[in-house]
Amino acid sequence: MSARSSPLMVGFVVGEGDVESRPAGWNWRGWLEWMAIAMLAAGAVIGPLVLGGTTSLARVAINLLVAGAAVAWCVARPRSWRLMCLPLAVTALAMLQLLPLPGAVLQSVAPYSAQLWMAANGGILPAWGTISVDAGVTMVAIRQVFLGLAAFVVVADLCRDGWRRLFLAGSIALVGGLIWGLALAFPMNEKHVLLGRFSLMSVHGPSWRTSVLTPDRTAGFDADVPEVVTVGDKRYTVRYWAIGDGIGSYVVSNHFAAGMYLTLPLLVGLFRERLRGRVWGWGGAVVSLVVLLAATRTVGFQAHSRAGMGAMLLATVVFMALSSRSWLGRWFWGLTTCAAVAGLSLIVAAFFGCLPGFPGLLPDGIRERAVVALKDGRLQLTHVAFSLCAVAPLLGTGLGTYGVVQPHMAPKMPRTYFTHNDYAQMLAEGGVVAGVVMVGLALVLVAGLVRCWRAPEEERCRDAGAWAALAAIGLHSFFDWNMHVPGNALLTCLVAGLAMAGVIVGDEERPGRWSLRRICPAALLVTACLVAALLSVRDMTSESAARRLRYALLGMRTATTDDERAIAMGRLEHASALADPADRWNPNHVELAVLASQAALHLAADGDDASAETADAWMKRARARSPLPFGLPEPLPGGQGK
Repeated sequence: MSARSSPLMVGFVVGEGDVESRPAGWNWRGWLEWMAIAMLAAGAVIGPLVLGGTTSLARVAINLLVAGAAVAWCVARPRSWRLMCLPLAVTALAMLQLLPLPGAVLQSVAPYSAQLWMAANGGILPAWGTISVDAGVTMVAIRQVFLGLAAFVVVADLCRDGWRRLFLAGSIALVGGLIWGLALAFPMNEKHVLLGRFSLMSVHGPSWRTSVLTPDRTAGFDADVPEVVTVGDKRYTVRYWAIGDGIGSYVVSNHFAAGMYLTLPLLVGLFRERLRGRVWGWGGAVVSLVVLLAATRTVGFQAHSRAGMGAMLLATVVFMALSSRSWLGRWFWGLTTCAAVAGLSLIVAAFFGCLPGFPGLLPDGIRERAVVALKDGRLQLTHVAFSLCAVAPLLGTGLGTYGVVQPHMAPKMPRTYFTHNDYAQMLAEGGVVAGVVMVGLALVLVAGLVRCWRAPEEERCRDAGAWAALAAIGLHSFFDWNMHVPGNALLTCLVAGLAMAGVIVGDEERPGRWSLRRICPAALLVTACLVAALLSVRDMTSESAARRLRYALLGMRTATTDDERAIAMGRLEHASALADPADRWNPNHVELAVLASQAALHLAADGDDASAETADAWMKRARARSPLPFGLPEPLPGGQGK
């Protein structure tokens, strides 16, 4: 029985009449739907090829494209209210972290957040506070979650149409070929130069660290002991992030691995789907296996990504199991997949300390390597995340705040902005509520995978690439932070939508009608998309102001001659003048306030008396926005000064 006609409905069920029949003549609704898919395809191309989408311009471009696609999808024709409510419901739950709560209520629902706000308020519980300890980064994270889920539901609905599905899958497949080709053309190099022109190395000071890039454009952890800068009778701390190793168009090799397994299975799947007959069927299977194993070799031996290599191998066996046409090949690869999943589950459990006696059961040669692997820094970071989840179990400390809280939770560890375990970080930042949402989405995807396994041969081959990519990212997310890389996060949402498009059941013949239960969520979704687009542009301008301050402050710290100091002071004055209007437009940006206070401190030391009061004002803003503002100027111990 075809998955289209089966009464079994997996995940989000599109109700009767949710898809309108195509009228004769010019079909503006169809054009809007094609426009939505085209915008998502453009985002899928921009993200991986522009440094993983980590630049400010690439990030805002992706957000605008996704928001535009969701708006076009909503207004083109009546949609399933279930699909529209998914991103809205998850966003509404996450927004609870930004809701100002009375101090007593905050202490009962989020005691750890209340403790931090109390410590920042001189030991007095504030009258009002938020669960998030940094509302600015939480707002950004919530917006990214909303747009990602919006992209997922748009693709899951529109790509039930074969031509739209082929267009989007073909775009992602094309990106996969480009990612692989760029990695071969621009491999890892000692100068850490991407695409022959983008250098990751620092211009001033040690080349392996940087203070001017955001964490997602670096390796995401401290490169060295933070630098303490003394200005007059105050001092502040500068954090330095380790630069990425860089390969192809990606800053970090592990993220390149994700770009490979999120795209190449779809490329191989398009090729495999069109080979028919006994000879071509076996030939296609052999070619598919060879291509995926070659990609695995690139990930493991050229990019040196162990977790990425394991994920690529899992994608290979899942793809072969779903795309095999003969019963023998299907069951062989199916059993191989089950064995791989069991083995990988055992490795993951042992890695995270669930099986303490496991290394002792291994042979001597393998045991030594296993003991070394169990001392990996990722394990310590995951333990910190679980400790944070234990003290903030219900709603966490706010999405995106792990890097803010980690130095407070583990002061002896190097500062790390990401957990290198997306699941643990989501639990730490979102608590049990985020865990329930993750489990719910995972169950929907697992049910869809089971349905795909039972589907007819044609539908299995069509969906094999998407499900293989999802299996790979599901494994790799235990060991890395791909969901915080905009390009890879978008690819994951698009691939998940393509996979679910094959298992969502709906009536595609009867025309749909607008009703109250469809108009209300559609209006809310359109409004939310427009707000998200506006906030994305706003954040780009505030990040631009913060970046100017970082470079200007770096110039002040590295100037060695009077002429260099004069030039650096001029740049600092210009950057400080731009900070105030940017801050008025984005009054939740903690780092901007901290950087502006540091700049005002330097200007005051140069004889500008008004800048001393300005520095105090910026410091008050930073403390009001977060109880843990890193790098805020503080008096020298013992009243020393110079």
